[in-house]
Amino acid sequence: REGYSAVAGVVKSPRQEKRPDSFFFGEYYEVSGCQSACAREPNCRAFTWFSLRANKRFAKHCYGRGGSGELTLQAETAAVSGWKGPCEGASGGAGATT
Repeated sequence: REGYSAVAGVVKSPRQEKRPDSFFFGEYYEVSGCQSACAREPNCRAFTWFSLRANKRFAKHCYGRGGSGELTLQAETAAVSGWKGPCEGASGGAGATT
């Protein structure tokens, strides 16, 4: 979902991860690479990719969310997020970004 972050408040500095709750998957030029990185990680439940419009410290970064707690999205202009599995009430498969 464009304009939302699944890692707001969890990832506080660039390249930060705290497995199994948060993952840093590297830098990608497109959201599809980030989505694929989350799909390959068994414990990833959602992903967030920061576009080139993001703060330069986070631009192109890809993060994943894991853990067993509730996942929420927060508005963030330069972020694109999605769920690893199908969203409730949405069509589509792994990584659906609706």
